[in-house]
Amino acid sequence: MVHSSLPIDAQGYAERRQRFMAHLGGAAAVIPAATLVTHHADCEWPFRQNSDFWYLTGFDEPDAVALFLPHRPEGERYVLFVNPREPGAEVWTGRRWGTEGAVDQFGADVAHPRSELATHLRGYLKDAEGIAFRTGHHPAVESVVLEVWAEQLDRASRRGAAALGLVAPCPVLHELRLRKDPAELDRMREACRISAEAHELARAAVKPGMSERQVQALIEFHFLDQGARGPAYGSIVAGGDNACVLHRHLHRCNRQGIKHRRFPFLRTDNAIERSGHILNQNSSP
Repeated sequence: MVHSSLPIDAQGYAERRQRFMAHLGGAAAVIPAATLVTHHADCEWPFRQNSDFWYLTGFDEPDAVALFLPHRPEGERYVLFVNPREPGAEVWTGRRWGTEGAVDQFGADVAHPRSELATHLRGYLKDAEGIAFRTGHHPAVESVVLEVWAEQLDRASRRGAAALGLVAPCPVLHELRLRKDPAELDRMREACRISAEAHELARAAVKPGMSERQVQALIEFHFLDQGARGPAYGSIVAGGDNACVLHRHLHRCNRQGIKHRRFPFLRTDNAIERSGHILNQNSSP
């Protein structure tokens, strides 16, 4: 990732969390991170963090869970469950921040190992007026959330309180994410610059006999060379008749050559990802 002249620092993430919790009222929010997805055998696809989780935490590791608890006292309102430090695993996957790093570097009030979510969640959700959680996307976490809520409902007649229901956090979060702060705008402008340069490089280089993949390589090399994370989705580079296939990369993997000798026609549709922001551009050199 490119270091922006206006980085989103710890205070910026803290302000986002405060705005989000102000919208929650007396409800608690459970926001899971993305998980690793298997490509084949024991190899995973490159990890990409869940956008909502990233917006609130800046924490770029898989399997974590963030709790936002405005009904709790100060010092217990932002809780992270993360994979702990484990030297044997880190040889393969790289250094983890662990629970100490979650507090010291990412501003969590409290951090626990991810394996302890089921143990601690019922205590943290106690007395919450509702639970904000996106169902249908995070089965491992959803089963724990639903079990805790079911227990609250079963005991409500004796205790006199339970979360009134599950609500989706997405509408609130996505409304907040629409409003970009100066640091975000700076990153988006930089991503636009890199993407535009990559398309101009492709426009200047394309010629009969080149393959679609060669043009794709030029574009994606510039993304990486300029410090972006890479393409935000599979690059679409389609020559000749293929230019009418909207999602060309899904079918033939940009393999065809560019054949027309006088007027090589090429449609490109690429998106760059930079620090969690995705900028899309397309052109027809």
